[in-house]
Amino acid sequence: HSLALNYNVKRKREIPLRKLHSFVKNIIFVQRCIKPGYLIDEILIDNISQIENILNSIKQSPFNNENSHIVCTQVCNDYFIFNASYAAQVYRCLLDSDRLPIIVNIGEKRPCIVRSEEVDSEIKKFIKHIVELLEETVFSDCFRFSIDFEVNLPGFTLFGLLLGYPIVYFCHSENNPIIDDDLIVYKVVETNNESTAFSFSVPLNLSTEVSSFVNDWLEKLNRQNSAKFNLFTTKERNIGTFCL
Repeated sequence: HSLALNYNVKRKREIPLRKLHSFVKNIIFVQRCIKPGYLIDEILIDNISQIENILNSIKQSPFNNENSHIVCTQVCNDYFIFNASYAAQVYRCLLDSDRLPIIVNIGEKRPCIVRSEEVDSEIKKFIKHIVELLEETVFSDCFRFSIDFEVNLPGFTLFGLLLGYPIVYFCHSENNPIIDDDLIVYKVVETNNESTAFSFSVPLNLSTEVSSFVNDWLEKLNRQNSAKFNLFTTKERNIGTFCL
């Protein structure tokens, strides 16, 4: 609470306290090696130096993992933070196991699962590049790094991959698409404190097809962490939901 309030005073515009709490909570999830990365809400940050100052403050948290090395970069003009070694491990496992997330194409009349070697190849190239960059930062003192690699994938697909979601949206269109279907929203909640670590969705018409994959992903998450997580689902009937 004190961290959030002190940070709020320094800013020219008022920020909802719940967003600050969510921000700190998610960074701690990253530090605890529960999620590989976190996309920072643009309302919270004016520049990358503020992120570094906040992370230095959070290092005093009892949840801080001294072995974690937090780094930051820009992805599609948004700020993204990683736990460098853990994120590299998570992304490399995707490549080594050849078990990529389920890719849902929302550019068609009805959402469908993508089964395309071309798309898979682009995803693997992007992940491989990110792994190489993260592994370079693990043994350095740098906080920032740059992505100088062009990839033929929309920004929201990159975000889904970097966030470690088991389901990622895709579209060939350059415009940000809108999902005009009902959604099943998954929330992965830590058992001890009821904090939401992950939240992602899938169009309702695909929910049965992806359920086994999502359950396997959750089991792996629980095996890899001392903390345990439960999965909750809700149905969203809001037509015109933005794909992120």
